[in-house]
Amino acid sequence: MSILIVSKMANFNNPEEIIHHYKFILNKTKKKLFRKLNTLEPSDQFAKLANSCQKNDKHSYAALCWQAVAKCEESMGHNCEQALAHQKAACQFFSEFKKTESSGFISPYNEHLHAGLSEMCHAEDSWQGSLFENIIKTSIRLETAESLVHLGKLDDAAFIGNSLIDVPHESQTLKLVVLEQVTSNQILSEDYEGALLTFTEIANIISCTDNNTIGIYNDILLRCEISRVFLLLILKHTRQKMPSDLASVLEKYMWINGNFDSPVSYISDVIFRLLHSLVKSYQLGETTCLGTIESNFTPHLTPEQRHLLAVLINTMT
Repeated sequence: MSILIVSKMANFNNPEEIIHHYKFILNKTKKKLFRKLNTLEPSDQFAKLANSCQKNDKHSYAALCWQAVAKCEESMGHNCEQALAHQKAACQFFSEFKKTESSGFISPYNEHLHAGLSEMCHAEDSWQGSLFENIIKTSIRLETAESLVHLGKLDDAAFIGNSLIDVPHESQTLKLVVLEQVTSNQILSEDYEGALLTFTEIANIISCTDNNTIGIYNDILLRCEISRVFLLLILKHTRQKMPSDLASVLEKYMWINGNFDSPVSYISDVIFRLLHSLVKSYQLGETTCLGTIESNFTPHLTPEQRHLLAVLINTMT
């Protein structure tokens, strides 16, 4: 009987059918729990039902099924599978929230959004006491912040991103990943002052790194350099009001004396010349060449940097 039911799951599109089969598996689970048998089979069946619901865009039903999977995995002491099921439930709640918003039926309580956030918290709790608790907690919060950005909830994403700073980080690389996520949220929220400070913190952390390993952070240093130049020009800080470490960021592009080679290893000569052209155009108030600078710059930039460059050009024209 159960095999026949599972084989028909792929055709589910009717909520009543979904609920019927959900209850069928649930009753089966209760019997197994009462007899102290393992819940592996019900967990698999709930997962299959969840996948079937996902294929038919029944996101809220899929989320409930993944919650059931998490319960089953918890009863078996499978922390990893339990956490993953909570994350999948969260993803489905977020999808339902997005679907509801796009249809124009907006709930004042944002139930699906809050349900998704709650599931991500449960995913974190599943790793409580684990050897890798802080690393995994950070990873889950990064995923949560990214999901909130995609949903247009920038303030919530910024809050989650800032909470990451308080999580202990055994790995310097992980701390840098966290700080880069924070800068992304700050840029999207137009907190350019905050983004500038965070990029500077990243650069300072790397500058204190052992010289033998600093090379592995060159890509991060380059992203920091480009973004800080853009942000300094957007914010229109005068050199007199800038801290010395920020003033030195711009100074290398102001006076070249005929030498157009990059003074540091992590900035290519091409990027160095483009930054020099941009800074000089800014100093002189020259706007006719900005289109050329932007088109030459674009292939070397991240989406966020392209956004910052567009903002800068808009302030100059």
